[in-house]
Amino acid sequence: MGLLQQGFSPVLMFYLLCPYTAAAQAASCDVSTYGKPEKRDCLTLFEKFTSSQNLQTRFFDEEQLRVDSDNTWPGVANVFEQPIVQLPRFYAMNTCNFALMPYTNPATRLANPLDISSWGIIKSYGNSLMQDCLEEKSAGGEIFIKSSTSMNPVLVIFMWASGANFETKLNQYENDPSFSPQLSLAEGGVNGTDGDGIRVA
Repeated sequence: MGLLQQGFSPVLMFYLLCPYTAAAQAASCDVSTYGKPEKRDCLTLFEKFTSSQNLQTRFFDEEQLRVDSDNTWPGVANVFEQPIVQLPRFYAMNTCNFALMPYTNPATRLANPLDISSWGIIKSYGNSLMQDCLEEKSAGGEIFIKSSTSMNPVLVIFMWASGANFETKLNQYENDPSFSPQLSLAEGGVNGTDGDGIRVA
């Protein structure tokens, strides 16, 4: 039975069939910031949280970025009735760590707290991150995940070794959710001054 016969809209079909061609940009790799995680740890860890339900559309939401001035949360208008994944997400195994966070727009310095993606898209970009950084440079790094509909960045995957300098940035973020590790690294020259994730060698 085809997807249309199962009740999928043409737009949703386009979205669901895109994941395996999503990754099209280079990752930003930097050993002094992200350290040298072991390849075997990263490969095993990444498969644990991206290997199931690859094509299912999900909302990715960082609710703490949408708190009103009175510290109340307006809630999510889940019009598509799809599962919601709360951000940030942190994963760790031995020497390797991953974080999945919202993308911060360098122009506005604002993160998009709610967007749509799938674990299949995330897996595609994560594989590119590991190829660019682990395979070619023996380093950790980051890569931006683009929306399959607007082609604008919506999420960021960070990969680093336990104890790397990047953990200092995460500590700042945990104390202040408005702090962006992505922009902080860009402004420090680690991943390009425009925060686009591409560091010129």
